Amino acid sequence: MKTTVCFLLIIFYVILALLIFLWFIYHGSGHEIPIETDRSFIFSILINILIIIGLKIILKKISRREQE
Repeated sequence: MKTTVCFLLIIFYVILALLIFLWFIYHGSGHEIPIETDRSFIFSILINILIIIGLKIILKKISRREQE
């Protein structure tokens, strides 16, 4: 179980880095980006961060259980 949660954390960290990278790239292009695109990227990034926080909490609970 701990290995699965660690694997998921790595995947979501990579997705978060990719989303942030893409956000910087399309803002750096100098084109006029619609606000809907910004909202969807912000929403995706926030959901990703919430999933990462949830997985970290689960990982802490698993680690505590293993130590007992």
